[in-house]
Amino acid sequence: MFQPRSRLRIFRKGVIRYLVLEALSGRPMHGYELMKTLGEKFEGLFQPSAGAIYPTLQMLQDEGYITTEEAEGKKSTRSRRKDATI
Repeated sequence: MFQPRSRLRIFRKGVIRYLVLEALSGRPMHGYELMKTLGEKFEGLFQPSAGAIYPTLQMLQDEGYITTEEAEGKKSTRSRRKDATI
């Protein structure tokens, strides 16, 4: 019996990290705002989930590409280099 795929893979594995870095190069954002920004960038064709964004943010922080700041009880992330280009 044919089982349709529940999700269509739009990007190759690992591409989301570059999308996140590109989005953060403009200004700091928190995770939900980042998901919304990427969804708008791709006009709803790609809507990243929390399960994709938050592990990616943690990985980028562990690798030293981004920093996390907390203000008013909310965490936001920013690219380490303001002039970072992808």
